[in-house]
Amino acid sequence: GKIAKVVLSIPKDWNQTTVTTKELNLVEERTVNLSEYPNGELPLQNVDYKGELLAKWDMADLRYLHDAAILFNIKKKHSQGIPYTRIGKGGVTVAINPFQWMGHLYSDEKQRFYAEQIIW
Repeated sequence: GKIAKVVLSIPKDWNQTTVTTKELNLVEERTVNLSEYPNGELPLQNVDYKGELLAKWDMADLRYLHDAAILFNIKKKHSQGIPYTRIGKGGVTVAINPFQWMGHLYSDEKQRFYAEQIIW
């Protein structure tokens, strides 16, 4: 099958914020088998004008929504101390256990914000 050589740019905080069995180089070249991907193509990335990966408050705002984009978005939000990520206007929210108390998220002001802006 067709193969492609890709250069992975791993976020600078990867080794500090990711549980893994080995450390990764920040830039790594790999060969991938394109037949393992839909239509034989790699998924497109959500990047800004500088080529930096994007995370959004609402994942429906991501231009390309696929497994890797969802996992990156959730990881990025979690590393910023934001355990909640919304998916569309239908009221679906993904919550990741932060494994610590996050009092700033549960103030009266935040409860009003979520009730007025997010939920209703």
